[in-house]
Amino acid sequence: MRAARATRATQAACTTRATQAACTTRTRSGFTLLEILVVMGIVAIVTLPFLQMYSNAYEELHAAAREADLQSNATRATAIIRHRMACDAHPTIDSDNHGLRFADGSRIYWNGHALLRSIAHHDVPILATAVSDFNVVKSHDVYTFNLELREKLHTHGPPVTCHFVSDWPRLGDAAGRRPQ
Repeated sequence: MRAARATRATQAACTTRATQAACTTRTRSGFTLLEILVVMGIVAIVTLPFLQMYSNAYEELHAAAREADLQSNATRATAIIRHRMACDAHPTIDSDNHGLRFADGSRIYWNGHALLRSIAHHDVPILATAVSDFNVVKSHDVYTFNLELREKLHTHGPPVTCHFVSDWPRLGDAAGRRPQ
């Protein structure tokens, strides 16, 4: 009852224009900083698992892209070797099995970390990717190329070695058929 009389007295005192501005009661029209921080914390806790899932998916996508690049590089290197062998069907294999010598003096060889093509004593890399091994074996007039490319597929993982094997001439190649 006493509170009701005080409220009426305050309302009566605020009827004049001069005191009306001073008497306006403040109404709450926003959120306090503490309320905003609490909501932000809740949102951060709820979205954390989704951010981790997104990060993992992003990493897997990039690993798949790197693996596809390795496959593309191996296919390109094999195509270069096949094209060169189509021009000179019977190259000699280096004594260490890490290269081919052609009749015109050019070579395709592995120098320990790169696959190179030597033309007129100028070495040109065939691949930008690190090559961990390249060797050639000949059996029954069929050359088998073993190419190992080494690259980190995952950002936080060890380098992975990918093996690619190709034969020349392949079954059905115009240059010849594989012996039966």
